[in-house]
Amino acid sequence: MKSVIQCVAMLAAAISLSAGPLAAPAATIDGGARNTPYVAAFAPIFGTSGIPRSGTMTLAVSDGTISGKYTGTSVGPDPLDNHTVPVIGTVSQNDGYVQLYIGMGLTLRGTMSADGKITGTASDDGRLYEFTAAPLPG
Repeated sequence: MKSVIQCVAMLAAAISLSAGPLAAPAATIDGGARNTPYVAAFAPIFGTSGIPRSGTMTLAVSDGTISGKYTGTSVGPDPLDNHTVPVIGTVSQNDGYVQLYIGMGLTLRGTMSADGKITGTASDDGRLYEFTAAPLPG
């Protein structure tokens, strides 16, 4: 299951390398960029009680408030596949603590690093997922 998260990290790194030095800045804790595209992955934490998921997000950070949208891109069964839902949340400018609400049922608690990468634990219908989202260069 962790291979999904590793694949997302490698994809983000490959895109970053191909973009070169003209890439747009990622969303940052202090809101330095707007409408930053992300690639996201969810890997079930316990056994096979869930199916890995993937998606794309576009997020804007402003004064600790996060807003945007999420679109599911999973290959397997995923209620968000090919659906776009709103994303709202907050990020602490002190320690990077993030709370995100994706659509009506998916919640995330974790951290946003200085470069905009988000990691944490997501919950959906009682299932827990390891979550990571990496900003894509513009």
